[in-house]
Amino acid sequence: MPRAGYTHVLAGDVADAQQQLATGATLTLEPTCTAVILGARTQNMFVTFDDSAPSASNGLVIVAGAQPVYIPLGYFAHASHNLKVVESAATGALDVLQLA
Repeated sequence: MPRAGYTHVLAGDVADAQQQLATGATLTLEPTCTAVILGARTQNMFVTFDDSAPSASNGLVIVAGAQPVYIPLGYFAHASHNLKVVESAATGALDVLQLA
């Protein structure tokens, strides 16, 4: 968790810190990732961090067109923490920015 006066930096290689995911995608978070910023473009997106399948009844909804959501993870991602995504309708896209 960030301390007072602490600022995040991009996790891992700069080229991999920001990605755009489509439905059904699984993103293994960078080992140094301690927080993510998620933004939905055209459709609501559902995400999970526990390897369960995201759906309208399981996961966190990221609302399309709303402000991006900052999620502190409370841990270092290491290599076993995955972000899974599914869209509420066709043609959705989720922007993911990994922070350390």
